[in-house]
Amino acid sequence: MITKQIVARLGVADMHAFGLTWEECEELLHKLGHTPRLEVVEV
Repeated sequence: MITKQIVARLGVADMHAFGLTWEECEELLHKLGHTPRLEVVEV
């Protein structure tokens, strides 16, 4: 059920009014059992 909810949320994320924040992406990944890691590097 969680996966269906996440896919439904991502389905509207391409609309400007329903864009995803980093926090929302992080929460969705946690629900799927993943721990996101963000690494900032100088190029």
